[in-house]
Amino acid sequence: MKLCVRMKTCEEFRKNLHDIIIKQISRNNEPEEAYKCVNTLNKVVGNIIESPYDEAKRQLKENNKIVKSTIRESSQMMKQLEKLEIALEEFLRKFKERARMKEKIAEESRKEIVNDFNNNIFILNIEISKQIFIIVNNSNSATR
Repeated sequence: MKLCVRMKTCEEFRKNLHDIIIKQISRNNEPEEAYKCVNTLNKVVGNIIESPYDEAKRQLKENNKIVKSTIRESSQMMKQLEKLEIALEEFLRKFKERARMKEKIAEESRKEIVNDFNNNIFILNIEISKQIFIIVNNSNSATR
């Protein structure tokens, strides 16, 4: 099952994931176990959102004590992790795509500014040349 994520902000993404996780885990686990699972996943999701490019924060080590005690014991939790992985990959893909678009827009803006600057310099040079021509002509006329 693919989890479709269409979020505009990290906070919105985090809230929707949090809601999904809490509902699924609470529905299928005892309250104490659900609380531990949700708490752990909240930390994992928070770390990933804060540093989306950090590979270390995007992976869970199976021999990690917290992972073993709160996640590996619950098959429901493993299913949620799989859904979470799909959602996070989609989020990261969109994050990268948005960053590329912003870079492209910035580059286009920079080129436009440079072109405008060069055009203004060209026009200024023409105006200066006209003024010099006028001064030289006036000077030549005065000496005749």
